[in-house]
Amino acid sequence: MKTDGLEVMLVGCEKLAIQLPELVAACSLWASPEIFRYLQAENGLGVWYPNVRRARENNGEVIGTVRDGIRLDDNTYANTALKQALPPGAGGFDNCAVCHVWPSSCYDQRYHTCIPNLVLLPSALASLTDFYPEVQAALQFRSWELYGWHPHEQGSPARAEGYPGTWRDPEAPSADVWKRVRSRRVRAAAA
Repeated sequence: MKTDGLEVMLVGCEKLAIQLPELVAACSLWASPEIFRYLQAENGLGVWYPNVRRARENNGEVIGTVRDGIRLDDNTYANTALKQALPPGAGGFDNCAVCHVWPSSCYDQRYHTCIPNLVLLPSALASLTDFYPEVQAALQFRSWELYGWHPHEQGSPARAEGYPGTWRDPEAPSADVWKRVRSRRVRAAAA
């Protein structure tokens, strides 16, 4: 008989009265909505790096190549985007992972580095965004609350039952964050 790790975890959480969406809410780091509004005014999408998406390596796409004007990525651009948009900046986060809020959205250049589609979580919790629907639903509604955004193909997310009442608030962008946002624009224009 196979053991399902997700089931083992859920039983353990129930036994200890741990609500995974609440744990994720207490640990999630989001960029300031001001950064998203700035990027949205700049490029219409709110993306940090336009024309970048995750490669579909199982379909023969090669990371780092450019196909039809779109750079193919592993998750490096998404990681860099969110970490640059957060204080203290890239290189200042240990044991953290950048996760996409909407499943499979990383394969679309409109969403891969879109700030409302990215959340920073402790690495130990990151896989919950891929495998636990209640966590996905909570993150999607939180993104909607913060940014008023969702992928165009999706409807506005609904507030799910059990939605966490307490979340970490995004920090106001520091002068260093604004410097990185503006220097990114200069670099992007030069490329």
